[in-house]
Amino acid sequence: MERRLGLCVELKKIRTAREGLHQYCSTCQAANITSLEKVVKVFREAAEKKVHEAPQEQDIKSGAIADLDELDTPENILLQAIQAGDTRQQSQDKDVHSQFRFLWDSYKVILDVLKSNNRLEEVYHETSRHAFDFCTEHFRPQEFKRLCDTLRKKYQDLFKRTGAGPQNAVLPNSADTITKTLETRFRQMQVATEMASPAAVRYIHWRGVM
Repeated sequence: MERRLGLCVELKKIRTAREGLHQYCSTCQAANITSLEKVVKVFREAAEKKVHEAPQEQDIKSGAIADLDELDTPENILLQAIQAGDTRQQSQDKDVHSQFRFLWDSYKVILDVLKSNNRLEEVYHETSRHAFDFCTEHFRPQEFKRLCDTLRKKYQDLFKRTGAGPQNAVLPNSADTITKTLETRFRQMQVATEMASPAAVRYIHWRGVM
């Protein structure tokens, strides 16, 4: 699985990576959680390494990179085809953008895969902090606000579960889960402050975890 995900990073195939992680999670989350944790970390580190190498190869300001959550609409694909004769620098800039976007999508995929297993809560919150650091380092306030929305919704969804729930399910009222969630919320506040973004601060909601 590590080799498969490594190829996904090299080829920037996020959909294939998502499918592979979900399948591996279904296979391992009950009996071999350590292997799943290792695979997730290796995948995350490989995607981060690609981004860290990109600025060394290209002189591009990360703040000038387009919205990383923007979908590849038919209009955008057509525009890219029309601009097939771009200069070498423009092509290099597009490659840097694709590396940034792949890493951002990788964070979102990992959070989605790990959101409901209490044995992987530490990796879940660790990945959240990595995503926060990414937003700070590359000044991505819009992506940060959406990430805050996503994390808050995932936490609130835990309270909507009815019945006993699956084995190893995250229990939102457990002391360990509350502690980890509060630590993540504090880091959110720090990032919002570092980016001097009042709009971002408004996305830090405490009700439900205090």
